[in-house]
Amino acid sequence: MSSSAPIAFAFFMISDPMTQPWHAGARAVCVVATAGLGFWMQTAWIVTTAAPIWGLVLSAPLVPILDHLFPAPRRAWAPPVPSTAKGVAA
Repeated sequence: MSSSAPIAFAFFMISDPMTQPWHAGARAVCVVATAGLGFWMQTAWIVTTAAPIWGLVLSAPLVPILDHLFPAPRRAWAPPVPSTAKGVAA
């Protein structure tokens, strides 16, 4: 927990669109809650190395609750468009 890899993982998970609520307002609430929990743990509980990870873990149950309270259309990844050109056009 003292290396930088778990902290980098925590911040990539915070910004990952598949682990965040679908509504933009709910996403902002979730990010503020995660950052607030991490900050509070670093300042009040003196948890220095793993506070962002614990903030992420403790705020993760908010995602389904916020998805229920703030309905929004789910994102769908578009399949890649096949190329029709087989070679270089002359």
